[in-house]
Amino acid sequence: MDHLKELLKQGATLVDVRKPEEFAAGHAPVAVNIPLDTLDEELLKWNKEHTFIIVCHTGTRSRIACKVLLNAGFTAVYDGGIWENFK
Repeated sequence: MDHLKELLKQGATLVDVRKPEEFAAGHAPVAVNIPLDTLDEELLKWNKEHTFIIVCHTGTRSRIACKVLLNAGFTAVYDGGIWENFK
């Protein structure tokens, strides 16, 4: 987990893929909310070489989101698991 926190310090983006109401109920201060069901639309706006750390509530949606990003050609994608790891 420390290596992911170091990546954040170096400019990685922490992406929380939970639903907006889940995000509103609590999230890591530096996270941006891109719900998993809108991820495909958002991909077009992102630099595929930027570093992304993906989180959610239990780790399931973050794993799925990482696969989606990697399959779309993103090169630096990390599964951060649960968002509470980044409080």
